[in-house]
Amino acid sequence: MKRFSRAGIYTLGDSFPESWSIHELAMLNDEDVLQMYKNFKRFDTAVDLSDHLFSTSPVEQTTERWAERIRDEWRILKERLPETIFVRVYESRMDLLRAVIIGPKGTPYHDGLFFFDVYFPPMYPCVPPLVRYHASGAFGGINPHMFSCGEVRLSLFRPSGLTGESIWVPFHTTMLQLLVTIQDRVLNAAPLFHQPGFLDSGPSVVAEYFSLLYNERILTRSLKIMTYIMNKPPKNFEAFVVGHFRNRVVDILTACKAYMDGVQVGCGVGNKERCCSIEFRNEVAMCIRHLKFGFNKMGATEAEKFTVLDAPTPVSLHGY
Repeated sequence: MKRFSRAGIYTLGDSFPESWSIHELAMLNDEDVLQMYKNFKRFDTAVDLSDHLFSTSPVEQTTERWAERIRDEWRILKERLPETIFVRVYESRMDLLRAVIIGPKGTPYHDGLFFFDVYFPPMYPCVPPLVRYHASGAFGGINPHMFSCGEVRLSLFRPSGLTGESIWVPFHTTMLQLLVTIQDRVLNAAPLFHQPGFLDSGPSVVAEYFSLLYNERILTRSLKIMTYIMNKPPKNFEAFVVGHFRNRVVDILTACKAYMDGVQVGCGVGNKERCCSIEFRNEVAMCIRHLKFGFNKMGATEAEKFTVLDAPTPVSLHGY
C-alpha cells in the first residue's frame, strides 16, 4: 500500500527507517511498525557513527591482511547471524562495529536490548577486539564480566571449574562466535555461577540464594536499561528499537506484574512455587512507571492497559 513517507510517496519498505526520527516512527500504526521490524536486516552497513563508543578513537594504520580479515568477519556475520543478534558496520571505519543482542527468555535479561560497540585494533586478530556495552555507568554492572564502566572483559569469560578456557582464541575466534558466546554464556539464566571461583566449593543452598539475589538485581537493572534505550536509541537502530518494544510491550509488563505477584526471576509467569524477595517486588514496581513512559514514547499504546502497576503495594523491606 502506498503511503506518505519522508522520502515522498513510496511504500514504507522503499524508504529508509534509519533516517526516521523516533517521533515519526512512534506515529506509525502497529502494522507498519511490525513490517519495518520484520524487514530490519540482521547485517548491514551504516554511515552515522557519531554515538559509537569508540568513534573518537584515532584511525590507525592497518594492513591489507587486516582489512581482508575484517571483510571475512563481515561475510560470516551476514551469512550466519542468528535471529536474535543484529549488526551494523561502517565502510568509512572498518575498525568499528555495533551489535544488539536480544535478551534470552528464561534469564534476568529477557526481552531486553543489549547494545555492544566494538573496536578492532590494528593487531586484530592476534589480539581481541575491545567491547563496551551501552547504558552502563548509570545502572552498574549487569554481569560478573560486564562492568559499570561499560567494559566487557573477554579474558574473564570462564565457567567455574574450567580454568584456562577463554572465549577468545587469537586467529581462531570470529566475531560471530564472540557475539553468540556473549548471548549464551554471559546473558544466561544464572550469571553468578559463571563468576570465576564462585562454585569452587561446589553448589549449595547458600550459592543458590546468592544467585537468586543477584538475578533480582540484574533484572531490575535490565528494566532500567530498557527505559534508557527507549529514551535514547542507538543510531541506525531506531526502527528496530521501536519495533521491538512495540512487539514485546505486553510480554514485558506481564512479566513485571508476575514479579510483583511474587514469581521468581526465570521461573515463568505462571510459576509461583518459588518466590522472589519483597525488596525485589518493590523495586520492580518502581521501574514500571519509567518503563511506561518509554513505551508511550515508542507509541506502544498497549502499555495503558497496565495502569494497576503504577503504584506498588507498601510492604516490608525485610525478609521474604
